[in-house]
Amino acid sequence: MQIASKNRFVALQFSASLKTGLWKTVAAHTNQLARLFEKSFIPNTIIRIAYPVPTNVVFLNMPEVIYHQLKAHANCYYWNPQKEEVRLVFSFSHTAAEVLQLAAIINALNQPNEYPSKADHLDVKHK
Repeated sequence: MQIASKNRFVALQFSASLKTGLWKTVAAHTNQLARLFEKSFIPNTIIRIAYPVPTNVVFLNMPEVIYHQLKAHANCYYWNPQKEEVRLVFSFSHTAAEVLQLAAIINALNQPNEYPSKADHLDVKHK
């Protein structure tokens, strides 16, 4: 259990973010990354973007077997098994280059016989 007096340290971080406008910069960056992914993604019958992309979260429809292949390349979450939805969340620490690489990997997974090799591994799990 966290001591209530330590909440002031968290509050200071939020206060600074709100006063300086950092939250807007971070939100704009992450939303831009999600839109970049959306533009770089090539829809197919195997993997599709499930919903419009107004924020830093992208939902994809994909079979569970493809999801497990994607997990080798990036952190993502099998959000809704009934709808085969996978959730991707873009972070302030991601770069446009990483997003383009992830889109390329997912585009390769979207082609029935062109799955990415281990050499194409994208290490975005650390972020």
